[in-house]
Amino acid sequence: MIERKFEVDTEIRINHETWRVAHYRMKYGKELIYTLQYKEVDGKHKTIELNEDALSTIIESGSKAFDLSEWDIINGTTFIRPKEPPTKT
Repeated sequence: MIERKFEVDTEIRINHETWRVAHYRMKYGKELIYTLQYKEVDGKHKTIELNEDALSTIIESGSKAFDLSEWDIINGTTFIRPKEPPTKT
């Protein structure tokens, strides 16, 4: 089985828009294809499909990927969860 680099619900900034990994699938049994989704202000969704190499190249070129598990959403407002301070040993 091929290991995924990006999990569902990972957010990726592309051209100042935040796209969410909505789905992934295998193509021809050997290539991972990710479906990214962007919600517009009017509630409509845009979707694009990229293979893992293309998505990795976009991120390496300066876009950012965020794992939603690092974020807290409270009453519709998103906050990044602070990192735990390092423990002294």
